[in-house]
Amino acid sequence: MDQFQFREFVSSTFGHPSLQDYDDFCRRMAPVKFTTDTTGTCKVGTVILHSDCKGTVSAGDVWFCELSAMASRKYIGKPIQKVDAEFMTGLSKDQMQSVAEALWNQSKDAVVPYLESWFKDEKGLISEEEHRADLDALKEMYSTEIAELEGEHNAELSGKDEELASLRREYEERISSMAAEMDAAMRTIDRLNNEIVTLRRERDAVRSATDLVRAVPPPDTMMRTGEDTLSMSSLADGTYTVTVSADGRRIRMWPDPKGRAVCESGSMTLRGLGAISPFDGVVALRYALDGSTGVYSVDLCGSGSA
Repeated sequence: MDQFQFREFVSSTFGHPSLQDYDDFCRRMAPVKFTTDTTGTCKVGTVILHSDCKGTVSAGDVWFCELSAMASRKYIGKPIQKVDAEFMTGLSKDQMQSVAEALWNQSKDAVVPYLESWFKDEKGLISEEEHRADLDALKEMYSTEIAELEGEHNAELSGKDEELASLRREYEERISSMAAEMDAAMRTIDRLNNEIVTLRRERDAVRSATDLVRAVPPPDTMMRTGEDTLSMSSLADGTYTVTVSADGRRIRMWPDPKGRAVCESGSMTLRGLGAISPFDGVVALRYALDGSTGVYSVDLCGSGSA
């Protein structure tokens, strides 16, 4: 406790002496541990109880005393305030801290035994050995209950472990089953994909064959094969005379040595045919043959035999 704090403590605890005596009063205050009912010790030396105060203190008491120098390290002490349970509990928190610091700093050796005895007597505190004995008694008292609780806890944990293991097995079985189903589904998908590929190939082959069949005309079918050409396997080689109808939709042709249209290997060239009837692609033409005259009547706009 520094000088300022001690002055504040003295002021608040023992009243307010006059200003001129205040500093001197503070310097003369000290806690004293009385070893007999007339003598005691403090930090500065030996204290003899003031003759007017005999019967006030007892051996073992601690008092705040006003000291008067008598000789080297010997003082006359006038008790001002006994440091006991009533005094300590009546202090404010700050005052109690100040008292504790003052006692500790100035009379630690004298105060410690007193405090130990006081706390034990006044507060009912027990020693470490007594405390350990009580703990051992409590442990023995509750050991059976603790063992039962541990057994219940372990049984509960064991049950939870079994439940968890069962759930894990069920999960693994479901995963295995789902994996098998997935494998079967993938095999089915692969099979269906192969079947689709095969069907597409068959479809493409059928389409190709159909296109080929369509491209090959039946026997004795007259075809428009070019801008100025007609073809038919039964047309005889030679020259033909060709006439065109007024509407340009039909032609008539017959074998004539003086004709200008020439047929070779079943293909006849008719120059100017494209100007009369534009060519839109290979197409079968309807025609009629007069067997008695050998004259072909051909419909340039139709298809099939006439």
